[in-house]
Order: sequence, then C-alpha cells, then structure tokens
Amino acid sequence: MKRFALILALFLPILAISETLPRIYDAPRTGEKMKIDGYLTEKSWESAPFSDDFTDIRGLNFPTPAMKTNVKMLWDNECLYIGARIEEKKITGDITKRDDIIWKNHDFEVFIDPYSDGGVFIMNWDCKGLQLAVSYDGTLNNPKDTDRAWKVLARSGAYLISPREIYECTGDVPNVTFPCAALYEKETGKVAVYYGCADTVTGLAFGYLPEIIKFTKETNIIK
Repeated sequence: MKRFALILALFLPILAISETLPRIYDAPRTGEKMKIDGYLTEKSWESAPFSDDFTDIRGLNFPTPAMKTNVKMLWDNECLYIGARIEEKKITGDITKRDDIIWKNHDFEVFIDPYSDGGVFIMNWDCKGLQLAVSYDGTLNNPKDTDRAWKVLARSGAYLISPREIYECTGDVPNVTFPCAALYEKETGKVAVYYGCADTVTGLAFGYLPEIIKFTKETNIIK
C-alpha cells in the first residue's frame, strides 16, 4: 500500500465538520522555518498529532473507508500548514491544467467554512501565496508496480541496544540482544522495549521517543 503526503500553506482557519458536532483540531504554533516539499520532516511536525481517521464524506452512516486519511496542522504568524497522510493502492494523476475537475484524480481538498456552522463553504476563491507539494511512496501511473506500505527514512549506524551485562553476554547464544516488542506511552513519549538476552532471559529497556529519533538521525547511514 502506498502513502503520499500533501502539504498546503493557507491563511484561513479550517474545521472538519461531521454530522453531529464539529471536529476540533488544536494546531500547535511553530517558530521553525517550514519547507514545503511534501515531507513532514521539520521537528515542529513531531509536536502536531495526526487527526483521527477520516470518515466517508457522505456521512457517518456509511462504511468506514478501506484506506486511511489523516491530517496534522501547524501555524505561525503568516501561514497555516496542513500535512495530509493518504493511503492509496494505485496512485494515478493526469490533470495538468488549473481549474480542471480535480476530483476525477486522486486529490485532497480543503473546504473553508468561515462561520464554523457547517453551512455554505467558500468554493470559488484564490489564495494568494498558496504553496503545495506532494510526495508519494511508489510510482505514479504504474498499475503493475509493487505497492509499499512504509518507507525507511533513517537507520542508525550504531546499535541502540547492545550486549553489555553478564546475562546479555553469556547464555545459549552469547553476546546477542534482540528486541521482541515495544510499548509506547503517548502522554510522556516513553518507550519500553522487551528484548531477549543471549537466548536465556528477557530484558526490559526504557527510553524516550524524541531521544531515540535523535539518535537514529544523528547516526543515520541511509544517504
């Protein structure tokens, strides 16, 4: 399954409207210079959680979409930044002209509801200074390709966990530590990693996601 990301820079507030109450997204403020390139790699994006999965545009009584769409948002004194993560098995696109019928291709649309009442949206407008970019994991307009569900962005050159203690260095298979499972606590960012020690005992290591990501990026061997 492929995933592609879309980033928009807008100047108006946005609410996602459901059939009951408006869904509210608390967008963090960023002081970082944002690069509109289709990749959510700036550190500020780490503080912005992804939204709940999107539902069928026709209403809540329709089946849950087979593939997921989520967004996250940031803002500063000049722009609102919207990043969308969209799953799609076969990414296609052939529209090249402005104001063509966009929904005939895979697209991500933003509707502006200035009164936050779920009423008439602004449909015909120009947003001066709008910037957008798309990245996709796979190939475009190729129905024969092999789909991918994830992409490795970084790989640490040094070991995150290595045998040091006596119970990690001696046993049925000496000098081996191998992760078995991991638990993540969203509120604190704490990560608990269960790992095998020399095929004899099970160990438990703790860390925090930001420091693990930082370590991986600093020792990254993927160019």
